[in-house]
Amino acid sequence: MKALICGLGSIGKRHLGNMLKILDPHHVRGVEPNPAISAACRQAYPVCIHEILAEGLQWEPDLVMICTPNHLHVSQSMEVLSTSSAALFIEKPVGRNVAEVLPLHDKIEETGRFAWVACNLRYHPGVRPLRALVERGDLGRIFYIRSHFAHYLPYWRPDQDYRKTYSAQAAMGGGILLDDIHEFDLALLMAGPPLRVACMAQNTGSLETDVEETAGIICEHLGGTMSEIHMDYLRKDKSRGMEVVGEGGTLTWQSWGKNPEAVLVTRFDAVTRRREILFEGHAEDPNIAYEMQRDDLMDCLKDGAASKSNVRHAMDALLLVEGSKESSRSGQFVSIAGRAENRGTIG
Repeated sequence: MKALICGLGSIGKRHLGNMLKILDPHHVRGVEPNPAISAACRQAYPVCIHEILAEGLQWEPDLVMICTPNHLHVSQSMEVLSTSSAALFIEKPVGRNVAEVLPLHDKIEETGRFAWVACNLRYHPGVRPLRALVERGDLGRIFYIRSHFAHYLPYWRPDQDYRKTYSAQAAMGGGILLDDIHEFDLALLMAGPPLRVACMAQNTGSLETDVEETAGIICEHLGGTMSEIHMDYLRKDKSRGMEVVGEGGTLTWQSWGKNPEAVLVTRFDAVTRRREILFEGHAEDPNIAYEMQRDDLMDCLKDGAASKSNVRHAMDALLLVEGSKESSRSGQFVSIAGRAENRGTIG
């Protein structure tokens, strides 16, 4: 296995380090056009680093990991598909909008190529038990899901000026709705395809960005389940969590803080009317979720299995982002189901 990591910013460096834990350094390379970042990576890791993607692809990698800013994901993924036989791993979000991603989706469908869109939150210790119980059917019919994520943007990457990162710039695919696409991903996994969405999003002006910094979303899903999501760049004491309410009881996950992150996961049984603690304590090293995702990815590649996080599902999440933005502008509910059918994603 030869792995090429394209983009060596914060997430790219994480993936580079994690791949070096399982592969020989001669089987791992990077791509980074920024000389300062490239020099720092060469000092930290014993790998070859190319200046442009085309140079790295001449090395004939088996896997290319796209870890660049959001606005580059689709064009670089298409370059990989057009000029190499490598499998793709694409950091979330897969692109800035569905129209941009659709040619990539079609190319993957036509060629049968392997593509995995990163969703590391699926491997979080607060999410894993919730997903397992919902997928097993323990709660029966799901009535509604409520989730939230709030974390002060200047704290995300303290070694950088947050105003210069992609998160703070609309042209680079920033804004909390795209940046926190994790919550849309989980809503789709737990509640199924969306029918319509309403959203109120706002730029408060307090962070000197040109993107939405806070948003509240309500979504109706196929089958009648409703999801409610809040997300923002504003809260200085980081908080994240989810409630899943069904006929069989309630599942809750709540996390506070970061490094350390306190986590509490509970289950209320509607029959016994008792609450049990499924997990209480501090989250593992946050890198463990990334390592679990890496291992799942590598197992699929080794076994020739289908991706567990494909571009089609990622487009469904983008449809929710697009619908949320349109709803915020119009002040109306926005239908998602018809658009999805027309674009060949959600049925």
